[in-house]
Amino acid sequence: MGPLAVLLGLAFLVAVFASVVAHEFGHALTARAYGHPTRQILLLPIGGVAQIDGSYMTNRQELLVALAGPLVSFLLAGAFFTFGAVTGDVSPSSFLGAVAWANLGIAAFNLVPAFPMDGGRVFRALLADRLGNLRATEIAAAVGKIAAVAFGVYAFTSGRPLMAVLAAFLWFAADSEAAMAVRRFGRGDPDIDAPRGPVRRVVIVRRVGRGFWN
Repeated sequence: MGPLAVLLGLAFLVAVFASVVAHEFGHALTARAYGHPTRQILLLPIGGVAQIDGSYMTNRQELLVALAGPLVSFLLAGAFFTFGAVTGDVSPSSFLGAVAWANLGIAAFNLVPAFPMDGGRVFRALLADRLGNLRATEIAAAVGKIAAVAFGVYAFTSGRPLMAVLAAFLWFAADSEAAMAVRRFGRGDPDIDAPRGPVRRVVIVRRVGRGFWN
């Protein structure tokens, strides 16, 4: 591997993590617009985490905050695909194409309804209007645990340790959210605007192919 390839690889990693930060700022700025501050944004090996103070966040607000991150990633993907098309190469083997596909993967993967990922929070928010916060959270957490098991099986069969870490994180996070919902809302409480605790949102970066993250 020559110096140019090393520099391109480093530039790609910087671009992807900048995209992750932009994704998290999408959540944070949308939450801020509704009066919910973000305590901090963490970058972890499995992705980014925006710790948002979700107290008194309505289901509609949670829905919009959850969708904001993937929307930013889709917009970044569109921008990089456009730049790549101008240069004549949008394949994952090119720098612009790789960053574009990475952002598309980040957006799509986070919309998987695996609570407490973005898609899981969208799913929970949609259910809450009909079923109440407690029941919606219990269902979303159960789906999240099923997804965690699926990710765990995939990690075991494909030899991907980071996917195993993700699976464990999803399982324990979903279990924790369900337990907090019981304490916060009490069984049978249908109040969709009841106070909420801090909200953690996750964006996942997966490694696929050679030298690129998606």
